[in-house]
Amino acid sequence: MIQFYKAALVFLLPALLAAQTFVAEINLEAPRVNPGHQKDLPTLQTAIENYINTNSFGPEAYNYQVKFRIQIFVDHIDLSGSETMYHAQAVFTNDYDQRYVEGNWKFPFSSGENLYRSGIFHPLSGMIDFYGYLIMANELDGIELNSGSGLFDKANEVIDLALSSSRWSSGWSSRKQMLREISGNYQLRKARLRWNEALWAIEDADIPASKAALKDAMSNLKSIIDYKSKDKYTRVFIDSRYQDAKYFYQAYKDTFFLPDFRQLSLENNAYFDQIVK
Repeated sequence: MIQFYKAALVFLLPALLAAQTFVAEINLEAPRVNPGHQKDLPTLQTAIENYINTNSFGPEAYNYQVKFRIQIFVDHIDLSGSETMYHAQAVFTNDYDQRYVEGNWKFPFSSGENLYRSGIFHPLSGMIDFYGYLIMANELDGIELNSGSGLFDKANEVIDLALSSSRWSSGWSSRKQMLREISGNYQLRKARLRWNEALWAIEDADIPASKAALKDAMSNLKSIIDYKSKDKYTRVFIDSRYQDAKYFYQAYKDTFFLPDFRQLSLENNAYFDQIVK
């Protein structure tokens, strides 16, 4: 379990090999699209990867690497107009404790097209920027209290640019509300940091500090659930981290924290029972 924990935290630790803030992983699927219309899918995937790898999504001073996986499911490709229009669904994730689903994503793309940032909104690069800033903001919050605030502001700038576009403004008002909910949930933002500090303290052999940090993280999470039991962003966080209970038990040789785990993740009580057997 210890080795698993270290692997899970690799993207939170200082990157030594490169200054890129994201490690891009793009998966494209188009099972319902006519095979004859799929010829540009490889170039689309490459264009997205190049865009992510050549643009910054966080402060260079941190020099962190984070997985940025985008799973795109192309429903159909419209070739009838002057543009090749893609209609897709997508999942944006850090492959850990953040996961965001887009059910109706429409964007133009032509073979050989390069993506770049400009003052004009583009529905392909704009969506990547929005979720890139959002994911990185939460990652930075997990390193230093509220340090993701500047990137939440960047995500909001993308929204404002999209809303100023008469052609591509659809759906961005709801994303603005989503951003408010996430950036304004200071208890979850603090819980991210305190949970990580509990894990880091174990690595430093400071068990009292780890216990205090975990108690604080749990207290914040319980406050959220008591107020809004189905908060989906908090649920994704809990569902991705409940298995850390085994690591904490091995480190503490104590089960004082298990009632809190059970309360937060009732559907995984069988897992918690196995830990102490």
